[in-house]
Amino acid sequence: MNRKVRGVEEDLDEFLDFVVKEHLKGGGIRGNEKDFVDVLLDIRRNDEGGFVLEESSIKALVLVARVEKIWICVKVMDLLFIENFLLKLLLDVNLYLKSAMLMKCMHV
Repeated sequence: MNRKVRGVEEDLDEFLDFVVKEHLKGGGIRGNEKDFVDVLLDIRRNDEGGFVLEESSIKALVLVARVEKIWICVKVMDLLFIENFLLKLLLDVNLYLKSAMLMKCMHV
């Protein structure tokens, strides 16, 4: 298990290296639009913020941002599942009530 985790860690680190290097070459910018990595690299280049932003810190921030996005997607999916479940439950209740009313009408 440890070996698999290290393998994933190395792959992820290589991918983040690639992303940062592509942005440094200008390959990450689409027209005038800047993404999160571009902004972090601008902060690093311009010495903004009063601290040194190392490449490893940029990679960590990108990773955290991605994890946060994934977490939000999971939560939205949970809410959609709950909403779907409640909707089905309401439809079932509605069907039951209609059936009960129909049965009552037939017996009267």
